[in-house]
Amino acid sequence: PLSPASRNFLDSVIRVGMGPADGDEPGGWCRVEPGGWVRRRRRAEPADRDRLVERVLALATKRSADARHARDALRAFRAALGTRDEANRARAASREPATALLAAARITKRLASRPEDLQAVERLLRAAASVTADDGKKPADDSESSLREASSRRAANVELGVLLCQEGRDAEAAQLLTAMGCRYRLARGVLRYPKQLNGLTHETKAKAAKANGVERRAPTENFAQTFSAKKEKEDARGNVIPVRAFDGALPLTLLARLRRVFAPDSAFWDEHGYHEEGCGFFSYAHDLTQSPERFYDHDGACSMRGDGESVRGKPSSLMDVVISRVRAVVSRAFPAAAEATAAEWWAHSRPHASGHQMHFDSDDEGAPVASTQSNANRRTIRHPICSAVVFVTGGVGGPTLVTDQRDDAKRLARNGWLVAPVAGRVAVFDGECLHGVMPGRGLVSKRVSRDVFEPRRVTLMIAFWRDVEIRGALVSATSGSGTIARGSFPRGSARPFPDPRTFLEDDPTVPSKEITWPRAFDVDDAFLKETREETLRCAAAAEEVSAVKAAAVWEDVDAERNAACFPSLSVTELRSLPAYDACFMF
Repeated sequence: PLSPASRNFLDSVIRVGMGPADGDEPGGWCRVEPGGWVRRRRRAEPADRDRLVERVLALATKRSADARHARDALRAFRAALGTRDEANRARAASREPATALLAAARITKRLASRPEDLQAVERLLRAAASVTADDGKKPADDSESSLREASSRRAANVELGVLLCQEGRDAEAAQLLTAMGCRYRLARGVLRYPKQLNGLTHETKAKAAKANGVERRAPTENFAQTFSAKKEKEDARGNVIPVRAFDGALPLTLLARLRRVFAPDSAFWDEHGYHEEGCGFFSYAHDLTQSPERFYDHDGACSMRGDGESVRGKPSSLMDVVISRVRAVVSRAFPAAAEATAAEWWAHSRPHASGHQMHFDSDDEGAPVASTQSNANRRTIRHPICSAVVFVTGGVGGPTLVTDQRDDAKRLARNGWLVAPVAGRVAVFDGECLHGVMPGRGLVSKRVSRDVFEPRRVTLMIAFWRDVEIRGALVSATSGSGTIARGSFPRGSARPFPDPRTFLEDDPTVPSKEITWPRAFDVDDAFLKETREETLRCAAAAEEVSAVKAAAVWEDVDAERNAACFPSLSVTELRSLPAYDACFMF
């Protein structure tokens, strides 16, 4: 059942009419902030306009971006645009028809549960891409509106290209991508990844294996021995595999707590403005020389005394516990992580169809710092020792792709590995490697699409640093220096993590409006005891799983066209990195 606010919103949209016949009715354009326009059946009084709390461009609103209201937004789009002749309705009803159609396509794809939904997505994207500057009756000229429309048309073509690639319609995709100026694209086995890489929960994997008569064998060696014997793995061609993945390494109690603090209705997302347009990157950092990181030692054994206190003090937050456990896991694959002085973490909550562009993890989002080399004018980008991905949920979205390309590479990546989003899995990769997240392909899993909220791919990322500047709003400090950074607000890169119990009293940077999210990260003795006991069990039962090697990372959009150039522009013969815009990702 819909909430009263949602029902009012839908009733309002239905009353607005939005049909093509409304174009001839006497009426006027109403601006619905921020930036939307609707045509009314009749001219509305200002008080009546105030009732339009949402706009046709539902995906761009907080309501549609928020997983709690995605289904309401989809219903609103269908009420506004119908389900057959959306293009004409958008042209008649919206001042920005391409933007409205693109938003409708996105929300439809995010919640697609039937093949017919994907057909509707393609229809909406083609309609958005075909809108011209002269389509629709427009009020006074608005340059910002024209720019948004142009941007929406480009985005519709990009997302149509992704849809065609993921459905295996490569000839159609090549024609579109060539028209867009692209010479290279992510390879077929990457964008159209095997469906088994959509992911499951670790528990579901075990149940499925048992149902198929495949009993999981008890480990013959302990967690520490298994890891220490496999510090570096190589593929069949001798390439070092820069990514490792481990299932069952996190206690279920810990995983359940992470699901609560990063749930769709969590204050963490709201109070950071995560779903708001223009929300920049934000992360929190812990100085591991100041924090009780020895809650677990690197063999998975607990460093607690008999009275329940750790050797170096009791963890002050959930993140202290999580970082310590994840560090114990990843240091087996990347031993240098055991000597890290800082851990920086951030989280994402993404819809099934959303990906994350290929990128490098770097200090302060890639801002260059002065090199220590003799050339004082040289600037360099710093990367972490390694980065870990904790899959808080599973079965939603596409796999993580990790390549062997580094920031000084002269060619596109030749090797790549895919890690499926399995709930509870911990993946760790070399912090210098290019990586990203593929958009989920096909339909949202029926197993998760029945949830009250829109299914989300929730991940927690933790980067381990040799040293990094913790950027307190009051005091900044380099990790391991002995100085404590202070001031966690406003949001930013590598802010000191606020103490869940004392941040309101100790931190004068707390905004005047109420901030509550740190309290969800508080831990008590009962939780620490339960987690400690579970950790000892799961440390022995954890297993390493292999990342899936991609046959190729990049391929030619039109192989004959590229090979006909002199010198050849074939992806396998490139001698330098091509222009960014020539490479199609998503």
